[in-house]
Amino acid sequence: MNIPRLASASTGSGIGSFVSLTRFGIVIVALAVALMASARVAAQAASIPSGSPTVQEPRASPSPSAPASSVAETRSPEEQAILAVVDQFMTGISTNDFALLARIRLENSLNIVERPAAPPTPGMVITRRPFNPEGSKPGVFKERYWDPLVHVRGGLAIVWTPYEFWRDGETSHCGIDVFEMVKEQGIWKIGNAMWTVEPDGCPSLRPSDPSRLRPTR
Repeated sequence: MNIPRLASASTGSGIGSFVSLTRFGIVIVALAVALMASARVAAQAASIPSGSPTVQEPRASPSPSAPASSVAETRSPEEQAILAVVDQFMTGISTNDFALLARIRLENSLNIVERPAAPPTPGMVITRRPFNPEGSKPGVFKERYWDPLVHVRGGLAIVWTPYEFWRDGETSHCGIDVFEMVKEQGIWKIGNAMWTVEPDGCPSLRPSDPSRLRPTR
């Protein structure tokens, strides 16, 4: 009658010992994981110099446009000479000085224009016509440009620039002017002239600072 009780007591003691050992093992593993994590944090902290600012996620910050005066100071003499010719082009447009336009353009050069197609035709159309100052019609016009990009190689250059065009004192459109420049006998002249006509383009192209407009007068 006592044998079963002895056997039961022995079995219970064995299970209890096993459970105790299992719990002890879990505690040991948990302590080891905690120590490894602490060591990793300590190593990372040791790699950061004392007094270093907290590392933050990098943020993309807009780079403000350089003032027009500082940009002008960094332009080479050739670039300044090229833009002086573009200034004359704008002046000729604004004053109906077709003789001036003829002097700064190469003979047989082209005007290439991309503009909206006439309704109801959708999309844009590109026209190409020879530059002919004698066939130009006078009007109350004004054209200004800003932030020009100039690329020069020897006696050839390209000017890429946004512009705004006024007719009778009101904005007609904005767009992009592209001037192919050629240096002949030491003088820069405009070869082919290309531009886009974008009636809805001014909000996205117009500069926030009017002082960047060229020419200033």
